[in-house]
Amino acid sequence: RAADGSVLRHIGIASDITPQKEAEERAIAEKLRATTTNDELRAFSYSMSHDMKAPSNTLNLLLTELLDTHRHTLEQDAIDLIEMSLVTVSRMGMLVDDVLNYTRVVDRDLKMEPVDLNATIADVVGDLRALVQEADADIYVANLPVVLGDAMQLRVLFQNLIENAIKFRN
Repeated sequence: RAADGSVLRHIGIASDITPQKEAEERAIAEKLRATTTNDELRAFSYSMSHDMKAPSNTLNLLLTELLDTHRHTLEQDAIDLIEMSLVTVSRMGMLVDDVLNYTRVVDRDLKMEPVDLNATIADVVGDLRALVQEADADIYVANLPVVLGDAMQLRVLFQNLIENAIKFRN
């Protein structure tokens, strides 16, 4: 600078950041595309599982009615086939319920907070009381910690673990 403050010389560097900016724009576009695709997949999963629930329930009802009203006229092989069909339809219904639960859980923002796992397990076991009694199951839970997590997702996790332990036992 001169004594009067005016610029005498200027030294500088210039870099072309066009490739970085183009890569950034591509990344933003890909993220938007992935988010849109995930939203569409979630909506599709919910719609399909919701639409499959009614036929599954109806098939279960029809097979049960067939067995109840015609058991005395059916041969044992036919009764066995209907009972196996009822088990399969029941499993399908549980899978549909699992997909519905999944779409409900993943479609919401995570809310990270301290979660008392003892209270969560107590609530889940209370909700599953009928299933536990029907299976003549015993559920033992050790003292669990308070953890940082999403209360709803942890609840679904424990519910699925306990339901699967009951359903798939020998």
